[in-house]
Amino acid sequence: MVKDRITDGYRIAQLLADELEGRTDGDLERFAVTNANRDVEPTEAGAHAYDVQRDGVDVASVLVHPAGLSLEFIRGTEAILEAAATHELQAETDSESESDDEGPAVTVRLESGAAVKRAATLVKSVSQALEETR
Repeated sequence: MVKDRITDGYRIAQLLADELEGRTDGDLERFAVTNANRDVEPTEAGAHAYDVQRDGVDVASVLVHPAGLSLEFIRGTEAILEAAATHELQAETDSESESDDEGPAVTVRLESGAAVKRAATLVKSVSQALEETR
């Protein structure tokens, strides 16, 4: 049984990147981690760690905090809100951050390493929703 809970945003970001890059099941093989800042230092406001692309198109950015990370989606926002609730992840819209074609951006918070698998499943769900809207 794991006694220590991983809450460091930098470490959670590493785990999520490994999960997105390492899994090839279903739609996850269409995702890539890009623009990685390996020297990023977590900040309260969130420091940019990397972007997530699907088929070469930006879908989200990962920001690291001292305690957790923010996964900021700019595509598939409606599907993200639904999928986040299904996967028991915290999600909120950012009305100040409108993406060009998808409405407000949606931020999903990961507060521990244990949430990484659920976040990868969320990304997979969003990918399927994006495919359906084409």
